[in-house]
Amino acid sequence: LFYAFLFSLLFTACNFEKKPAHVPAESITTPESKSIEELPTDSLNVAPSNINIPTYSPEELQGINFLKAKIGKYPTQEHIFSNETLKSRLKNMPNFPFENMVAFWNTETPLVMENNIVHSSGCKDNDCPSNAFELFIDLENDNINVYHFRDNTLRIYQENGLIELPKIFNDEIKIKKNNANIGDIHTTESNYKITPQSYAPQNSDDAIAEKIAAYLTNDLLKSDINVMSDDQREFQYESIDLNDDGVDEYFIVFQNSYFCGSGGCTYYLIGNNGKLITKFTVSQAPFMVLENNSNGWKNLVVESNGNLRLLTFNGTTYPSNPSLAPAYKETPGTNTRSVLSHKNPIPNYEF
Repeated sequence: LFYAFLFSLLFTACNFEKKPAHVPAESITTPESKSIEELPTDSLNVAPSNINIPTYSPEELQGINFLKAKIGKYPTQEHIFSNETLKSRLKNMPNFPFENMVAFWNTETPLVMENNIVHSSGCKDNDCPSNAFELFIDLENDNINVYHFRDNTLRIYQENGLIELPKIFNDEIKIKKNNANIGDIHTTESNYKITPQSYAPQNSDDAIAEKIAAYLTNDLLKSDINVMSDDQREFQYESIDLNDDGVDEYFIVFQNSYFCGSGGCTYYLIGNNGKLITKFTVSQAPFMVLENNSNGWKNLVVESNGNLRLLTFNGTTYPSNPSLAPAYKETPGTNTRSVLSHKNPIPNYEF
């Protein structure tokens, strides 16, 4: 809820645009970080980042086409399942458990569109393997499919035949079928996950950034948007797997006066399920990721109030105020990675 990357993010969707890579001179020796996953990210496959989401006339949004205006937003926040047209059609699909889907559509990914096919995922909170749904709506051919993952089984509900999915969606389903051990009669447990990152091509930094932009706009900074100037609505991100589960977490940085002061800047660390892990205040990147760990998560070192500080994971989060963490006076190991380092310029993105 990314990565639904990943990873819950919605409402007033802002135009997203990749900007030329640069790091301000005074940029603290720290660029930035990052949505979601199931993020979502699980992923999140959206309109290309260099194309603005179009506006539509009322006539173009008739019937099921109302979804065109919801791209980048979250289904439950937009109440799409209360739309009479969509609700009626889902309920009328043979044997489809509509009420079950709505009840367990807790962790979700934003609506995305590829080749005029709209897609979103939803699953039972903290238990995706038991009930997870993949919604596909073919606007061009006026057809709906819902893939229902339950434990290690999959059932596809079809309104008017099977939709031919674009490669990006089809690859995602293949991965999820594999994770859920579909077809393996010897397996009774499913590893199925919905994450924002899973919706994006593996090397698509822009797709991940777009997920994060939606998360910032509709969730994390929703209450700040109206008082922020345009030049304050820029971010950078960097991804890294901090708990060795094979799924990235994301550091996000904003290098402007809204987030930075004389003592340092505020950074965010989010999971690919679209949830905030830690908000770091009074810090100066880069974050050094050490080889050792605490409670299964890598130990971090960051500068705060003029000193390097050791940040250890307590099972839920890292210290939010690094200036109060113990000083770090050791020499980092050779495998230490610097995240948000000015030595590695990172693109700026708008949200």
